[in-house]
Amino acid sequence: MKIQNTTKRCFARLLCAGLLLVTASCGKKDSDDEASGTLRFAMKTTGKPTTALSLAASATDFRNSSIASGAPTSLKLYITKMTLKNDSSEKTIFYDAAGKSINIGSSTVDISNLFTNYACVDSSGVPVDGIKECPCGLDNEKKAIAKTAEGTCPDSGNGAVGTAQVGVGTFTTLRAEFSVRAKVKGCVTGNFGTAGSNGAGTQGSRTYCTKASASTFQATQGVAAASELPSTLAAAEEMDYQLNKANELYTDSTKTFFLDFPIKGSVKIEETTATPPTLTMMIDTNRMLRFYNMNVTQAPNPGMSSTRAYFFNTVFEESAFVFAGQPGAIRGFQWWTDACQSNTTGATCTGSTTVVAGWMTIIKDSANAPLVVGLMPDDDNSMTIIKGSNKSSAGIDQGAFTASGTNYDIAYALSELKGTLKGIDIDSTVGTTQTKSFVGFQTYGGALYLKRGL
Repeated sequence: MKIQNTTKRCFARLLCAGLLLVTASCGKKDSDDEASGTLRFAMKTTGKPTTALSLAASATDFRNSSIASGAPTSLKLYITKMTLKNDSSEKTIFYDAAGKSINIGSSTVDISNLFTNYACVDSSGVPVDGIKECPCGLDNEKKAIAKTAEGTCPDSGNGAVGTAQVGVGTFTTLRAEFSVRAKVKGCVTGNFGTAGSNGAGTQGSRTYCTKASASTFQATQGVAAASELPSTLAAAEEMDYQLNKANELYTDSTKTFFLDFPIKGSVKIEETTATPPTLTMMIDTNRMLRFYNMNVTQAPNPGMSSTRAYFFNTVFEESAFVFAGQPGAIRGFQWWTDACQSNTTGATCTGSTTVVAGWMTIIKDSANAPLVVGLMPDDDNSMTIIKGSNKSSAGIDQGAFTASGTNYDIAYALSELKGTLKGIDIDSTVGTTQTKSFVGFQTYGGALYLKRGL
């Protein structure tokens, strides 16, 4: 994906088919009589474990270096624009200069601020007769879900599918523009090693929770000591949170940034079609809330402070996926390793091993075949030997899953780094642990343990 900061531009807006559409730039606009067709657009979240997962005995020696990560209790993002692109044109799906919020819950994403027209379809994308209004989507009984008294969608059901009129064409990329400022609330817990440089106060098992005054969007960012933050969810506060990856913590919360999502196989918008195409954006929040506690002086990214403690996010780009069609079932696993270097086969290690831990998400397609893999370590400062996904410059590479009996070898990549998980049972029972193997980055390989959490 490409990330691009934006500058302010002047745009005009018009209301078309219940959706805010935008001109291309100052005074120019898409022709009112331009041929257009319908696009269905869904935003989904991958879900969160219902209970906290504990590492098995074989991984009790894992220690966070200086970063703890987990899923936020609540996360609100702001989208200013979405477009479909190909080599010769760009067509707007949505635009609002101030940005419209989306609320990401544990089960659904509330997109009711983005759209005013919706496709009232079931979880398979089939229209349900007799329902015309469904801004919060349908429940499992195929009934429309009502908004709350506060005017938001509850965190239940299958989520809404918005519809937009978009200029006809075949498009290969979704471009989304986000505000750098998100709002987040939650806590993270880590078991920090004793080889730190900031004293016993940052070592051992520690829980850190969000605090409104600890926003990074201020001249003095974060807090001077991690102990200044709440340590219980009951005391956690919603705070402003930098969403995008950068080699600095921003003080200007008004910036925006682009992400380009290649669409595997493209999406075709036609004037007349019995079944409009559906585009889905999946957002995996399971390791998106990250905190640096200064246990060691290695900052999360070059240019970030190593003398302040703060919540940060450098993984949104790797945690968002776009594909054509409806998603199927979702699987989530906590993983950890017993790894050693110069192990390019995944053989069992002898002698000392390296233990790192993290989270894996598997998203299936509507035909129940595995489609997306996302792998995220708990702490990038401990050692990065498993991280990445099966996204490529052409979109989601479903060929990353190679059947091995009823299990799968799963290829993953992060930029030019590549690895493989071997013989993974993606349908193991929730709560059970499987012992497999992997070959990862920096010639590390060895045993891989996975405990299914959702």
